[in-house]
Amino acid sequence: MNRMGRMLVAVTALALVVLATGCEKKLTYKRFQMVREGYATHMDVEQTLGEPDQKAGDVWNWQDFDRHITCNVYFDDEGVVAKKEWIDAKKGQWEGSAPGVEESAGSSDSSEQGSSSERTIIRTYDVP
Repeated sequence: MNRMGRMLVAVTALALVVLATGCEKKLTYKRFQMVREGYATHMDVEQTLGEPDQKAGDVWNWQDFDRHITCNVYFDDEGVVAKKEWIDAKKGQWEGSAPGVEESAGSSDSSEQGSSSERTIIRTYDVP
């Protein structure tokens, strides 16, 4: 293989590595769970979930239309996460709520996780 051929192979390999690492989805449920209410800052959230699709004041929003996922993060006046919300319409999962919205376990499919001081309510719904 001549020098030009080796160079082409090296450039192609480098491009594949860049594409593979750049295509990692940051908006995942596992990453969403890493964002801690009362602790995470704007920078923490952006490093964890990536650049939001929309910033409307203290509300940041991510949308993944292909996977039917919506994520909202609500910040307090100090720029710390006050509440967060994860909606996966494909799986029928909704976790969290907006500030001022009382969470209730009204659905028989709801499950509570965590201690009484830190409780997460996960609602699941049948999606046709």
